[in-house]
Amino acid sequence: MSATRHCVIFSCILYEWQNLLLHFVQTNLSKTNDFVPFLPAPYNFKTYPKMNREL
Repeated sequence: MSATRHCVIFSCILYEWQNLLLHFVQTNLSKTNDFVPFLPAPYNFKTYPKMNREL
């Protein structure tokens, strides 16, 4: 894999993780008392590598 392609893929994955974090923080700090887990269902910290491949 070329270095350029590797950087583009990494940037896309980083962008998606940042969106997950922003959604998590904004929703859980809102005044509606809604709790949203950091990782979307059905993923957890054991299965998040599969989520990265699907992004």
